[in-house]
Amino acid sequence: MVFKTGLYVLPLLLFTNLVVLAFRVVQSILQGNAASFISRLYVSPLNKVILATVIILTLLSLAKGKK
Repeated sequence: MVFKTGLYVLPLLLFTNLVVLAFRVVQSILQGNAASFISRLYVSPLNKVILATVIILTLLSLAKGKK
């Protein structure tokens, strides 16, 4: 039961972090230092994989909810 609940909460946490990231990017763009923020975000290839995985999981969870 706890494991299933944790699995259901995980996409919500990932989506929340993605929204926070989007707000931070917008804030950086408005302050004029977006290039440095984005370059720090993609320092390692692992960060790109993590971001892509978060986006895919979020889209899949949203698609499941609409059925």
